[in-house]
Amino acid sequence: MYKRGERFSVRSKTTPECSDQEPQLSHYWFQYNISEDAPVPTGDTFKALVTDWNSPAEYAFQPFTMNFGFYLMKVAVLEKVNEIMGAQKNSFWNENMCGFHIVPTNLVACMVGGESGTVGVHQELQLSAELSYDPNESPYNQQHLRYKWSCWVSEHSEGQYCKGKGVQVGTGVLLSIPKDQLQVDSVYEFMVEVWSAKPSVPGYTVNPSNAIKRVAVIEGRPAILALEYVRNVGPYFQSNPEEIVYLKVVCEAECADTMEEMEYEWTFEPTEGSKKTLDWKQDTQFGQNTDKLLILENKLTRSETYLISVTGRATTPGPRNPKGFL
Repeated sequence: MYKRGERFSVRSKTTPECSDQEPQLSHYWFQYNISEDAPVPTGDTFKALVTDWNSPAEYAFQPFTMNFGFYLMKVAVLEKVNEIMGAQKNSFWNENMCGFHIVPTNLVACMVGGESGTVGVHQELQLSAELSYDPNESPYNQQHLRYKWSCWVSEHSEGQYCKGKGVQVGTGVLLSIPKDQLQVDSVYEFMVEVWSAKPSVPGYTVNPSNAIKRVAVIEGRPAILALEYVRNVGPYFQSNPEEIVYLKVVCEAECADTMEEMEYEWTFEPTEGSKKTLDWKQDTQFGQNTDKLLILENKLTRSETYLISVTGRATTPGPRNPKGFL
C-alpha cells in the first residue's frame, strides 16, 4: 500500500536466457485500474490508463499523481538476441504483474507554537491552526480544510467563558479571544477539529483530526513565546535520528528589547517507557539555556517519542512554557 504523497516505483528484474551475447531488452509498461470505486473515468474496470512504450526497467510514480484505488502494473519485456552463426535473430517475450493500493492518510491537526502556553488576563489570546494539513494533497492545495474550535476549563475557573464541556467558540483557521474574557489563575483547553470539505471517495475515508492546547491565564503581561520547528522536527513528524534536530524559540508579543535579554531553560522528557536522557553538553550544540535547541546526530533513538518544552523569562516576572512533541 502507498500514500498519495509518496514517490514510489515499480522495477522490472529480468534474467535472460543463457547466451554469449548481451541481450537487447525493451520494456513495455501498462497501468490498469481494477478498483470499482476509484474515481477514474474508465470505460471498464480493466483498462490501461498509462502506457509507456520502450521505457527503462523502472516505472516511477510522482507524489499526488494517483487517485485512491487499486491498480495493477504489467511489464512486458522483449529480448532480442542476434546469433552470429547463421545470422539468425531470435526474440523472446515475457511479462509479469504486480498490484498495489493507493490509500488515504488521516488529516493532521496542529496549533502554532506548541501544545501549551501562557497568556496575561489583560492580553488578547490568538490561536492558529495554520500548521494543520492534508497529507493526501499537495502543500499548495490545502484550501479544502475546515476548522471548528471548542474549549473547556480544566483548572480553577469561576468565569463564564468556556463554561461547560466542549463549547464551540469559533470556526476558521484562526481564533482570537479578546482581553479580559478569561479568568485569571485558570487553565483552559482549546481544541481545533480539522476535516476535509472534499467529496469522499467510496471505500477510502480521510479521517478528521484534532489538536489540543492548554493555556494558563495569569496576572501581568507575559511574553508570548512559541516553538519554531527548524529542521527534522515537527508535529507528527517522524524525525530521523541520524540527522540533527533543531528548534528555536520565537517571541510573538510582549517581548524584551532583544531575545538576548530573555532567559531560557529547555527540558527533555522521554515518553512511552523510554529511559533516554540528554547530556546537555555532549548531546546538544547550544546547551540548555539559549533560544535554540540543536540535538546532534545519533543522540536519539528511532521509534521513540519525546516531549520537549522550554520556559522563558524576561527581566519582569512571568514564565512562559510552550511545549511541543518530537
